[in-house]
Amino acid sequence: MVDCFVDGSAAGKISSYGFIILEKDKEIYRQSGIIEGEINKIWSVGAEITAVKEAITYCKSKDYKAILFFDMKGLYCWICDLFNKYERPWRVKNKFTKEYREFIKQNRHYIQDWQKVKAHTGDNRWNEEVHFLSINTLQGRLGDKITKISKKQQKLNAAVDLLKNIIDCYNSIKDINFGDYIIQEDFIKLNPLIENAENFLNNKNNIKEKEDNYFNYKNISL
Repeated sequence: MVDCFVDGSAAGKISSYGFIILEKDKEIYRQSGIIEGEINKIWSVGAEITAVKEAITYCKSKDYKAILFFDMKGLYCWICDLFNKYERPWRVKNKFTKEYREFIKQNRHYIQDWQKVKAHTGDNRWNEEVHFLSINTLQGRLGDKITKISKKQQKLNAAVDLLKNIIDCYNSIKDINFGDYIIQEDFIKLNPLIENAENFLNNKNNIKEKEDNYFNYKNISL
């Protein structure tokens, strides 16, 4: 049994896929590639579909059974009835999603389960890893755009870590009696700042929105 994280990215008439295989929480294999051709008509959907197909093809070659971790809802909704007869699938409307459904039908023996994860919130290390594996595969075609995205995410992660440390520090000393060293009224003034920091960390949409705006600006479809 292995865990398999998949993702795809697209920009213009070119797209890419990536997948990472884990066994007992340790990475054992990763793969990515450029996608060209007609499937790019459906942008990042085609990239996500290709990521799953390439991942399952690899698992089949190794006789692995995989739990698939994905962030695009349609990947499961187009084929859900193949794994749960009580679920109603989305209708496949084009030849690419039809081919995808048929592929999964023929290879479902290699899929143990499907796990939907939130896209690019920073909460899931391996979802982030496969995300950048995919977009960095486009670097040769898109130049600096990809590295800028990666550096931006690193800065954002550092800011989030700093906020978490500040909150931990505050919580560890707020109930300590410091006597004359800290005036209680001044200490209380920190409360709104800490509350704002906690709200930011709890509202993961803030992080996703900032990243989405960057990608939209760069005309990169996820």
